[in-house]
Amino acid sequence: MVVMGDFNSTPDSAVMEFLLKSQISTEHGEFHGVKYHGFLKKATGECLGNKNGTKFFKHNFRLKACYTDDLLDELKYTNYTYDFKGILDHILHCKDTLRTVGVMG
Repeated sequence: MVVMGDFNSTPDSAVMEFLLKSQISTEHGEFHGVKYHGFLKKATGECLGNKNGTKFFKHNFRLKACYTDDLLDELKYTNYTYDFKGILDHILHCKDTLRTVGVMG
């Protein structure tokens, strides 16, 4: 599987954390004051808990970003506007079946 697009999310965002780590805490700092729980529950099917009682959302895809940390240092932006310059576009793939051999940037 390959997932790519303009996610409107920087590499350090909750969106990318959820996609790359396959789970996200319902108490993530980016969720405070925003009602993402309804969407995430519909998208993932359930809200799970761990032994510490923390709730989290989980997906079963094992995804990897094509942009490595080294490349992110070189690739300064995928979006360049007057008031924002940064990386919002991402390419992810299943880490079990595909590997990145190169990127253009």
